[in-house]
Amino acid sequence: MVHHGGVTDRLFADGKASLVHDYVKAAHDCGVLAGVSAHKPDCIKRIADGGWEVDFFMTCFYFLTQRW
Repeated sequence: MVHHGGVTDRLFADGKASLVHDYVKAAHDCGVLAGVSAHKPDCIKRIADGGWEVDFFMTCFYFLTQRW
């Protein structure tokens, strides 16, 4: 299972990254692989630097949810 990229970006921007982390934990509790997608590389970096137990990442090379 993978957390949706646009939602990931918005939750991180709103200071609610813990909800994404909770999703990853819940997926693992169900016995499936858990991933996170994002349009902002900073989200992926924060997850990796935070040591979350994520099985995979999905990202793109454009900023769909960039706030200007």
